[in-house]
Amino acid sequence: MTFVFYDTETTGVDTGFDQIVQFGAIKTDDDMNELERFEIRCRLLPHIVPSPRALQVTRIKPSMLSDPSLPSHFEAMQLIYKKMKEWSPATFFGYNSISFDENLMRQAFYQTLQPVYLTNTGGNSRGDVLRMLHATHIFAPNAITVPLNENGKPSFKLDILAPANGFSHENAHDAISDVEATIYMSRLMRERASDIWENMLSHTSKRNVTHFIEVNKSFVGADIYSGKIYRWFLTHCGTNPNYNSEFAAFNLSYSPDDYINFSVDQLISIISHKDSPIRILKSNSQPILIIKELIIPNMIPENLTSDEFERRITIIENNPAFKERMGLALACRYSDLESSNYVEKKIFNGFFSDMDISIMAKFQNGNWEDRLVLAKQLRDPRAREMARRLIYFEQPDLITKSVREELDKWVKDRLMLKGSDVPWRTIPDALEEADKLLENTNASEVKFINSVKNFIAGLA
Repeated sequence: MTFVFYDTETTGVDTGFDQIVQFGAIKTDDDMNELERFEIRCRLLPHIVPSPRALQVTRIKPSMLSDPSLPSHFEAMQLIYKKMKEWSPATFFGYNSISFDENLMRQAFYQTLQPVYLTNTGGNSRGDVLRMLHATHIFAPNAITVPLNENGKPSFKLDILAPANGFSHENAHDAISDVEATIYMSRLMRERASDIWENMLSHTSKRNVTHFIEVNKSFVGADIYSGKIYRWFLTHCGTNPNYNSEFAAFNLSYSPDDYINFSVDQLISIISHKDSPIRILKSNSQPILIIKELIIPNMIPENLTSDEFERRITIIENNPAFKERMGLALACRYSDLESSNYVEKKIFNGFFSDMDISIMAKFQNGNWEDRLVLAKQLRDPRAREMARRLIYFEQPDLITKSVREELDKWVKDRLMLKGSDVPWRTIPDALEEADKLLENTNASEVKFINSVKNFIAGLA
C-alpha cells in the first residue's frame, strides 16, 4: 500500500474563491517510510485578493505571490496533478483535508480543466489525519497528548498538537513541514492505538464504509465539535436514492416509536434540528464509526438496557417503509435551493460529458493556439468559461479585443466591488481586514502586515 501525505497553503479559507499558492506532498510506503517528495509554489491569479490574516499565518511574503520565476497557477496545477497521478494508486492523506484542502484542490483542478476526483477514483482513496486523531482521542484517550487552548478546550491545531507530542515544528504552516508533522502524528497513532488506526484506515474507502454501515446492526458514531466530544449508538435507517454515498443512521438513545410513522416532510424537518435523532453519514468522507467491541465500557448509555437496545434496533430493522421515507427525506431536503450564478459554485452540478472530458485532456497537452480551438469545442458552459479564463490569464493576445475587454472588467469587478453581496474577497475587504490586524497586533508584526497591505492596495 502506498500513502501520499499532502498539504496546501492558500490565500484564504474560502474553497470556492481562494487559491492554492503552495503545495507539498510526501509519498511513503505502508510503514510510512519516505519514498519521494514534491513541493511547488505558484503566482497569484489576477482576480484573487489574498487574506492578510492568511498571509500572516503562513508567512507568505507578497513578493512570493508575484515572483515571475514561479509557475502560473495553471502550470502548477498541471504539475501537481501529474505527480499525484504518477503516485497513484494510493491513499491520500491531509490534515483537515476532507473539509478544506481536498475541496480547494478539487476546485483548482476544476478551474484548470483537469479531472476533479483524482483522490478517490482509479483505485485511490482519501483519508483525513485530523479525523483519525479525533477518533483516537475519543476512543483511546491516553494514546496522544491533546493540549488545551486559551479557552480550556482541546486543541487539534497541528502547530500546537505536534510539538505537544514531541515533534519539532519550527516551520509550521509551510506545506512540506506540515506534511512531515502529519506523518509524525500518523506514526504515533499507529504505534499507540493500532486498532483505532486500522479501523479508521479502512474507512478511507467508500466501499468499506458502505459495507460497515450495512452489515452492522448497530455501531458507534462519534465526532468532535468546538472541542466537545459527541458519541452516538447508531443503526442504519435509510440511504439517499439519488446519492448512494449518503446514509441516515438513527440515534438509539431516542425511541424510534416516536418517529417511525413520520412522513417524508416530517423527517426532513427533524434532520436539521440540533438534537435530531438522525445522524447523516457520508461513506466518502471517512466518518468516525467504530464497532461496539472497540469502545471502553463507561461509554455505554446507562439508561438503555440490553433488551431495550435490541428492541429499538428491531423496530427500525423491520420497517422498510420507514427506511424508504428516510432515504427520500435525505434526497429532498435541498431540492428547493437555487443554483448559484457563479461558475465556481457549480463544480458539483453534474459530471462533464465524455466528449468534453476528451477535449479537456487534449487541452492539457496542446499549445495555446490549439487550446483556443479546443475551448470553442467544449459544450458544457462551465468548461467553456474556465477555458476562456485560462487563455485570458496565460495568452491574452490570442483572444479578441471585445472578449479581452469583457474579462478585464470581470477582473476589475472581482478586485474592486465594494458594498456588494459577493462571495469573494475584494481589495476593500482585504484592506479593512489588514487595518483590523494592525489594531490588534504586536510591534514585530506591523512591518509584515503593512507590506501585505501595500501589496493588496497595489493590485488595484
